[in-house]
Amino acid sequence: MAKARPFNPEAMPIIKIDESTTVPFEAHRHLDNAETISAYLSASLQETDPNAFLKALAQVAKAKQMTQSPKES
Repeated sequence: MAKARPFNPEAMPIIKIDESTTVPFEAHRHLDNAETISAYLSASLQETDPNAFLKALAQVAKAKQMTQSPKES
């Protein structure tokens, strides 16, 4: 049996990606119920970035704003 070579990341090919059709991920579009929002905020607290929770709160606020009818605001 052939011996496996050790992994060498520098030997991997560079892949060019066309970024012209990509858009940033917008979490607020998926935060449509309390369970999802709770899971999203909990996951943000696990991040090492201290601003992750604040960014998550901003996404939740944006999601809530989008679901309110004009009469509720």
